[in-house]
Amino acid sequence: MGDIVIGAPGEAIGAKSAAGAVTVVPGRRTGQLGAGAYGFTQNTAGVPGGAEADDQFGSTATAGDLNRDGRPEIAVGAAWENDAGGVWVLPGGTNQPVYSSSVAFGTGHLRLPAVSGTLLGGGLQQ
Repeated sequence: MGDIVIGAPGEAIGAKSAAGAVTVVPGRRTGQLGAGAYGFTQNTAGVPGGAEADDQFGSTATAGDLNRDGRPEIAVGAAWENDAGGVWVLPGGTNQPVYSSSVAFGTGHLRLPAVSGTLLGGGLQQ
């Protein structure tokens, strides 16, 4: 069974409303579903950036073995990161992502104009 990746773009992080969070429920062949679940935000050590109000980190979230190393990477979108959106890729580790090797892409990295509402990370317009 594959991992279940759940984005919560409306989640407040401290006093920062709609900063967003992601929860991962590891897939299991046997045993209780939910065992070993974990979450992360932009404030998690090693995840690029920092939680800001209305970023909506977790607007989109998925897991897949992008580099074919046998470990699923996690890709997360934040529709309103820096007002235009962003995408994070967290490399797969033994039990959790390798946060320190995570990368983030914004409109500038992709040579796109930084226009308000680009929604690079997916999601609904505010």
